[in-house]
Amino acid sequence: MQARNREAIFSALDVNGDGVITESDVKALLDGFLRSLGVPAGSPGARALHDSGQRIWDELCRQHSAGAARYDLVRQFFVRINIALFDTIDANGDGRIDEEEFVFALCRVGLAAEDVRESFGQISAGADGGITRQAWIRALREMVPGPDPDRNTS
Repeated sequence: MQARNREAIFSALDVNGDGVITESDVKALLDGFLRSLGVPAGSPGARALHDSGQRIWDELCRQHSAGAARYDLVRQFFVRINIALFDTIDANGDGRIDEEEFVFALCRVGLAAEDVRESFGQISAGADGGITRQAWIRALREMVPGPDPDRNTS
């Protein structure tokens, strides 16, 4: 992955911009995403996403203590948290992200509609007009290539 992309991902995860990703950054990132989608704080969906975020954070802290490389940790966090976001973006709960859900979610967090629609077409190709969980995971892993100790996350 290009250094610019790595730094862009790190910057997005470092919500307060202090050069360190902390537990408060994780909470702020998830709160911002939920707020942008209009998911009420304290709702079952918000609690589920925060619980997932906490489990991911705890696991990565354990790996950091064991000496894991910074990029590997940032990559794992990015992929895992976006896997957890699948259910939040899948607003109708049918197990697929349709184009309307995808465009709504990603435009609400500041991405350009044209780019979002193009990405939807690439990710959903051959998936009957929707993004399955497996296609979502595959796209995330392709976006940030590297070793993947978490291959069976689904």
